[in-house]
Amino acid sequence: MEKEHGALLQNHIWDLVPCLARVNVVSGKWVFCHKFKADGSLDRYKARWVLRSFTQCPGIDYDETFNLVVKLTAVQTILSLALSCGLPIHQLDIKNAFLHDTFSEQPSCFEDTSHPKLVCCLNKSLYELKQAPRAPVQDTMDFLSLASALQYLIFTRPDISYAIQQISLHMHDPQEPHLAVLKRILWYIRSTLDFGPLPATILLGP
Repeated sequence: MEKEHGALLQNHIWDLVPCLARVNVVSGKWVFCHKFKADGSLDRYKARWVLRSFTQCPGIDYDETFNLVVKLTAVQTILSLALSCGLPIHQLDIKNAFLHDTFSEQPSCFEDTSHPKLVCCLNKSLYELKQAPRAPVQDTMDFLSLASALQYLIFTRPDISYAIQQISLHMHDPQEPHLAVLKRILWYIRSTLDFGPLPATILLGP
């Protein structure tokens, strides 16, 4: 928590300002998770200060939402160039990558004791904001993890590319029907392990 809070302060994510009347102050919470190495062993514990985006009002606190997902063709192009040029490929984990005018409460356990009634005027987007480039939803982490894993499977199973592309459009706000589609995709993959690529209509209907 101290590292996360220190990084937010170092990057000047917010300024403490008085709370104005009729201004929606977005609440937040600390989310804790584990980071694992490639071999599955524990790498480190991670704490992240996220905002409760469901307290934002459409048309007032934000206008548009956006989910940044790299295109498959871009990944394939980079891998092809690296292979043809004999370049090494490394995996990079960018910390505090998603850190216009939004007000939030001060992080719990790190409130400014000399100014406890001030609020944070965000200079950059924090996790969970609707307008953030990528807003992970902790309550649906299983859905997001599964959808992300299936995106990598497209490399060897292009027959599911359209279905995954459609389900990825709802990763910022998944509902029960979207989860049902993911389960159907898993059923399809399990049932066609020994088959060649099949038409997408089997997954999504005609």
